[in-house]
Amino acid sequence: MLKRLRALAVLTILFQLCLSSTVFGSDPDFETNAEALKPAVVMIKVNYHAQVSLPSPYMTEQNKANLKNNALSLILRGVIPPNMQAAINYAAAEVLANPLRYMSTSDKSDVVDVNFTTLGTGLVINEEGYIVTTLNMVQPNDKTLKEKVISRASDEFLTKTFKKYSGLIPGNQKADQAFRTYINEYIKVTSLNQEIFVLPGSNNQASTGMNATIFNDKQPNVNLVFLKVDKANLPSIDLKTIDLKPDDQIGILTYPVTSFGPDKIEPILIKGTYSELSVLEEWNGYRLKQIVEGAPIFKTNGDILGLIALNDNIDQQSTAQFSFIPAEQIIQFAQGINIPIKENKSTQLYKEAIDQYQINHYRRALKLFKQVSIITPDHPYVQYYIANSESEISAGHDRSYDYLKPVAGVLIGIIVALLAWFYFIRGKKTKAVIKS
Repeated sequence: MLKRLRALAVLTILFQLCLSSTVFGSDPDFETNAEALKPAVVMIKVNYHAQVSLPSPYMTEQNKANLKNNALSLILRGVIPPNMQAAINYAAAEVLANPLRYMSTSDKSDVVDVNFTTLGTGLVINEEGYIVTTLNMVQPNDKTLKEKVISRASDEFLTKTFKKYSGLIPGNQKADQAFRTYINEYIKVTSLNQEIFVLPGSNNQASTGMNATIFNDKQPNVNLVFLKVDKANLPSIDLKTIDLKPDDQIGILTYPVTSFGPDKIEPILIKGTYSELSVLEEWNGYRLKQIVEGAPIFKTNGDILGLIALNDNIDQQSTAQFSFIPAEQIIQFAQGINIPIKENKSTQLYKEAIDQYQINHYRRALKLFKQVSIITPDHPYVQYYIANSESEISAGHDRSYDYLKPVAGVLIGIIVALLAWFYFIRGKKTKAVIKS
C-alpha cells in the first residue's frame, strides 16, 4: 500500500510538471523568430544624381547636297514621282535608315539631369553602426550603372533634342529607332553621384533614415560591402557558420517597395525551402529578383545563414533566380577589416520579450520590452510592443502567472500524498496499539 501511495505522489508531480511546461513556453516558431530578427534588418536606399549630355545633331551641307542629288537621280530614272513631297519622303527614309551616316554632332550639347533611387536590404552586425549588404546593391559595376542612367535619359533626349523633328516622331517607329541609335552612339554621362541611406524598420512611425558611408574598399571577387552610420546602440545580430541543404526550410526578410509608406517601413517574410525559393520568379505579385538583394536568409530557429545575392556568378544554364553569400564568408571578410560581429544586449532582450509576447506572457514581455527601450531609446519596434502589451494586460489577456496553477497543483498533490501517507502510518500505529 505504501509503495502505491508513493508511486501516486510521483505521478501526480510529473503530471503537473508536464502541464507547467506548456505554460512556461516552447520553441519559438518561424514567424516569432522572424519578428525577433526584424530590428537588425534595415532598408538600404541609394539615391543617384547624374548629369548626361548629348551633342545636338545637324546635317552637313555636303550630306544635304548628296540627298538632293540622289533624289533628283531617282526622279529622272522614274523610281519616284517627280514632285517635292516624293523627294522629301525619300530623303527622310534615307536619313532614318542610316542615322549615323547623315547626322553629325555639333558643338552644342543638350544636358539633362537624371535622378533615381534603388532599394535593397542590409543587416546590422555591430551596434556601433556597421551594416553588411551586397556590393552590387550600393556599387553596381560601371557598365550596369551607366546603362540605367542612359536608359532614363534617352526618353527625355528623344523629346528634348529631337523636338524640332516632331513631324517625324509621332507614330513613326523608324524615326524613334533612328533617334535612339544616334542617342546611344553619342550620349555621355558627365557626372554621377550617389547618396546612401540606411532606414531602420518601423511598424508605428516613418523613418527619416541615416546617412551611410562605404567603410571598406572593393575586394576582387567579393560581393560584399560594409556600410557605416554615425549611430550607436543599433539592434545588431550575430552570424553563425551553418550548412544549408536544398530541402532546408528558410526564411527571407526583405523590403519590397510597397513596404515603404508614411506610417511604416517594415520587412516582409518570405518562406519555403531553399530549392523552391531559389528558382521562384514571383512571390505574391513581386518579382523576386527585384526585392531580395542583400536580404538575410535564416533557418527556422532564427540562425542567419547569409545574404541573398543577385550577381553574374550564377550558371547561365541554371534556373536559379539568386544565390546567397554564406555567413562564413561574411565573418571572414569582417575579421579581415577588423569589424567584430556580435549580437548586442538589446537584441538578446528583445528576442526573449518576443518569445514571451507570443505565448501571451504580456507582463513578462512588458518588463523585457521596457529594458530594451532603456538600452535603445529609439528602437524601431519596441514602443509598438510596449503599447500592445499594456493593452493586452488591461484586457485581462495576460498569462504570465498561469504557471502558479500547475505549481499549486503540484503542491496540492504533494500535500495529498503526504496526508495519505500520514494517515496510513497513523492507522498502522493505532492498530498496533490496539493489538498490544
